[in-house]
Amino acid sequence: MEKNIICCHKILDNIYFNAERYLKILIDLAYDATLSSYNNHYININGELVHQKYYMPVISIKDKGDICFNLDGIEFEFYKTKEELLNDINLDELLTNYENELSIYEFEDCTNDLYEPKMNIESIIQNIKNSKDSKFGISINCHHFSDEEIIRHFENICKLLNL
Repeated sequence: MEKNIICCHKILDNIYFNAERYLKILIDLAYDATLSSYNNHYININGELVHQKYYMPVISIKDKGDICFNLDGIEFEFYKTKEELLNDINLDELLTNYENELSIYEFEDCTNDLYEPKMNIESIIQNIKNSKDSKFGISINCHHFSDEEIIRHFENICKLLNL
């Protein structure tokens, strides 16, 4: 049991070290970024939502979004209203660029995905319109991106989401 705890602490230390490294890169790029922690969050592991009980680091970039660090890797997290999602965002371009990495879900019920890979744009729009929620989360899985790609993709996604 003690060996598992030590292993878990090493993994968590690595995750926090990684977050601090990204924070330095973002601050050097003149972003207004802060590092904090969250818990009681769901993460996607191999297509299945798993409850994350540990306190994990998150870099919040004022008025843009979050870069979340989990046991399964790094994700971008953005929040939009229904109106913004339907009127201000080019969902087609977002899907074209991030189809397999993208998750769109209801803010109140983060387990309710409104987008599944290979879903067409009309179905996504209909799911958003039919939702009773007025706020939505957009998550981009960055697990296979290099350090340079993560920063580049974050900037690109901010443009796509009009941030």
